[in-house]
Amino acid sequence: MKSSQYNLIFEYEDENEDEILLFNTLSASIIEIDAELKERMESNDFSGIDESILKELQRIGIVVEDALDERAFYSYIYQRERMRRNALFFTVIPTYSCNLTCSYCYQGPHELSSQPHHTAPAVARFINTMIGEETQSVQVGFIGGEPLLNKEMILTLLDSIRFNNPLDVAVTTNGTLMDEEFLHALLEKNISLQCELTLDGDRDVHDSIRVKKNGKGTFDEIMETVDLLKTHKVFTRLRVHINEKSIPSLDSLLERLSHIVNEHMEVYAAPLRSFSHRNQCHDFIEKYAGNQITLTRMVEEKFKKAGITNTERLLPRFFHCGAVTQSHYVIDYLGDVYKCFVVAGDKRFRVFTLQDENPSPVFYDFMGFDPLRIDKCRTCAMLPLCGGGCLVSKEKECSYDREKIKAMVDIRYRNK
Repeated sequence: MKSSQYNLIFEYEDENEDEILLFNTLSASIIEIDAELKERMESNDFSGIDESILKELQRIGIVVEDALDERAFYSYIYQRERMRRNALFFTVIPTYSCNLTCSYCYQGPHELSSQPHHTAPAVARFINTMIGEETQSVQVGFIGGEPLLNKEMILTLLDSIRFNNPLDVAVTTNGTLMDEEFLHALLEKNISLQCELTLDGDRDVHDSIRVKKNGKGTFDEIMETVDLLKTHKVFTRLRVHINEKSIPSLDSLLERLSHIVNEHMEVYAAPLRSFSHRNQCHDFIEKYAGNQITLTRMVEEKFKKAGITNTERLLPRFFHCGAVTQSHYVIDYLGDVYKCFVVAGDKRFRVFTLQDENPSPVFYDFMGFDPLRIDKCRTCAMLPLCGGGCLVSKEKECSYDREKIKAMVDIRYRNK
C-alpha cells in the first residue's frame, strides 16, 4: 500500500486543541489523524498498522495499491466523464443587455435594446439534434445580460425543444423583471424550474451596489421576487456575495433570510469576483488574501447563528467547468455558439454558428485540453478539484490555493 498522491494534510492551531486533518481531493474523504499516522502517510510506512484500518483507508481513497498509477486512473475518469452525453447542458443568452449597472459585472455596460427572438427555432433545432437515445436529462440555463429582457425567446425556445422527459430549466436573473404572468407561463410547460438570484448584503449595502440605470436600488424588488417564487414552490438559490462592504450587514441579511429558507429555498455564500477583461477572474477580498480560514470561519459562524446551512460543498469536479466537455454549449441570441459563458460575445472564442456548424480551431482548443499535459498540474494534489484551471484565463493561475482548501476542509469537517 502507498499514500494517495491526492492527499492533502493540514494542521490547525485551535484555542482548545490542535488538530490534523487529511483530505483526499479525488475521493473527497476527510479524516482526522494523529502525528504518528501523519508521519506514516508522508513516509509511506504502513508496517504494523491493523489490516482492518488499512482496508478502511483504502476504501475511502486515502491509501491505494502500490501498483496503481493514479495519474492513469485520473486520466481515465477525466476522459470518460468529459465525453458523456447522458446529461446535456445548454446555456442560452437571450440578450447581452441589462437593466442594471452593477459595478462588478464581467460583461461591462450594454445598452438596452430590443432583441430578436427569431433565433429560438434555430437554437431548438441545435439542441434537438444533440439529444440522442442515451440522453437522460437536458438542462437549459438562461443567463444574460438580464435574460428576462427577452421573455419571448425563452418561451418560444422551451416550446420548440423535443425531449420525452421534463426539461431542467435554470434561470439566473437579477430578480427585477420576474412577474406572475411570466412565471405562470413557465410553470405551464413540461419543465422542472429553478432560479438563482443574488444579494450583495442587506438593503442599504445591496442598494449601493446593485442598482438600476437611474441609480435606484433593487433589494425590495428582489425580495418580492423571492416571495413570488416561494409561493409557487420554485426551487431557488440565493447567492450572497461576500466582500468588505457586505460583511458588516451579513448578520442582518441572514436573519431576514432565515424566515424564508425551506426545502425550496437555499442560500450560499460566494466571494465577490469580477470577470474583468472578459476572461480573467479577480478577487475583491484583498483584505483577507492569505487569511482565508479567518474569513471562511467568520462567514460560516454567521450562517450558523442565523440557522442557515451554507450549501457550498468541496467536491472533486475533474473539470474547471463544462467548457471542456462534449455535453455543454453556450448559445447566444445571435446564433453564435461558445464553450464558455464568460467569453460569450467575444467572437474570437466562438466555436461555430448555428448557420455554419463547422468547428473553428478554438473548438479543438477546448475539446483537446488535457491538464495532465501541464507540468505543474500533472503532479499537483489539487488537480481533481480544479481540473487544470480556466482554459481562457490570460494567466494560468491556480483556481485553488492551499489556504483556500484548508479553510474549506476545516468548515466541512466541523459541520460533518
